[in-house]
Amino acid sequence: MGEKINVWMIFEVLASNKDTAESSLKKHVEKIRNEKNVEITEESFDEVKEVEEPHPSLDKGFSQVCEVRCDVKTFSELVKLVLNYGPTMIEVESPEKIEMKMSELQDSLNLVTEMMHKFLKAGAGGMMISGD
Repeated sequence: MGEKINVWMIFEVLASNKDTAESSLKKHVEKIRNEKNVEITEESFDEVKEVEEPHPSLDKGFSQVCEVRCDVKTFSELVKLVLNYGPTMIEVESPEKIEMKMSELQDSLNLVTEMMHKFLKAGAGGMMISGD
């Protein structure tokens, strides 16, 4: 990996049972590990915690948090990582400044546009049209 982007992310899962919470978060992080242009450098899983009334349809649930540090090859790959894996929080730790070609900026914006259209098509929301 040449000039890489170092990021710290938090992922959180909430499930109706402890085993599902634990196994699904581990699988989620493993999928990230298998991404071609992403290298996980650190990961830390908190203990699974029981949560009272996590959702109106559940009396109790189980939550787990994982912190991940990784190196990402390009800004476009970072945008794709965020869109596809939905971290609860992300912080870019380095580099201090990123320079990119117009084509990479355009690719990144098209990834966001593509995801927005997928949400729209799935009925999970729509576009906001500004008025006067």
